[in-house]
Amino acid sequence: MGARGRLAAIAAFALLSAACPGAVVTSGDGAPDRASPGDVTGREGTALDRVSSPGELGARDARPDVTVPLTNVTLFVNLGDSLGAGYYATAGHSYRALLVSNDNLRHPAYSGRDLTSRFPGIKVVDKAKSGATTSGVLQQALSVGGNPMGNTLVVVSAGGNDFNDNLLTMVDPLKAQATAQQATANIKKMIDHFRDKALFPGQLTFVMLDVFDPTDGTGNVPLLPGLTDFCVTIQKLGLLVGPIAVQNLGAFDQAYATFATQQGVLLGGIHAAFLGHGYHYDDPASPHYAPADPTLWFHTDCAHGNDRGHHEIRRVIWKALTGES
Repeated sequence: MGARGRLAAIAAFALLSAACPGAVVTSGDGAPDRASPGDVTGREGTALDRVSSPGELGARDARPDVTVPLTNVTLFVNLGDSLGAGYYATAGHSYRALLVSNDNLRHPAYSGRDLTSRFPGIKVVDKAKSGATTSGVLQQALSVGGNPMGNTLVVVSAGGNDFNDNLLTMVDPLKAQATAQQATANIKKMIDHFRDKALFPGQLTFVMLDVFDPTDGTGNVPLLPGLTDFCVTIQKLGLLVGPIAVQNLGAFDQAYATFATQQGVLLGGIHAAFLGHGYHYDDPASPHYAPADPTLWFHTDCAHGNDRGHHEIRRVIWKALTGES
């Protein structure tokens, strides 16, 4: 984007600030709980769209000798924001909970396909906390002391707050690029921590989730009753800056995909998986309409999964880890 385009983006930022005076314009480690009901800034783990085709950003295993197959896993570390913390999932049905112990009554196809079944006695460390940016998630990672016996699995949900909590990042391509660089730099430090052989002498399997899109690639959310928080924000902003935000988020997410490949870690492509299951799930004219399964996987705040969504996140992670659909 040239100078004229950047000026247009900054002008759009001014419009955004006027349209949503309560929105958070800057972010930091001391951010409030962004998933609290009624808080329109609660939007970790969300995206509008990306430039690359969704299929390009699915689960990757650039170094399969390091990441698969899973063997002798004695420690599972869950890091992240409120999506990783399981906000709005019912008890036992967050993706973390399902990865650890499947609900065999609700998901019989996954009977025996969980970490407890595969690795009896596995230790689970859950550090995910609502409102965390990648800087906060880095501190979560550094607080994990080590695993002297066996291999370690780490799953990270981080980056949505870095992008969506700064309106200028959403509309300015240079700011978006800088934010992506900082986010991946923070994730690199997480990976380095878990690759420290003095602390974690075994094999590391590291999964980083990308961000998903409640708009199904449209950049907007219908005016439906009962929608709250980030859904309302998208409704206010979509017509103003939809194309700009789509472009910048595309670049941000592509940086994640490139980084995962470079680092030899797995990218859990929940964005691709969720297309067609956002708030245009029942619209045959939607570009990602899924006629075989026209179901909604998002909570009413547009920032988190419902129970079906958490199951699908678990499915994406499990396939990345094992190759099992």
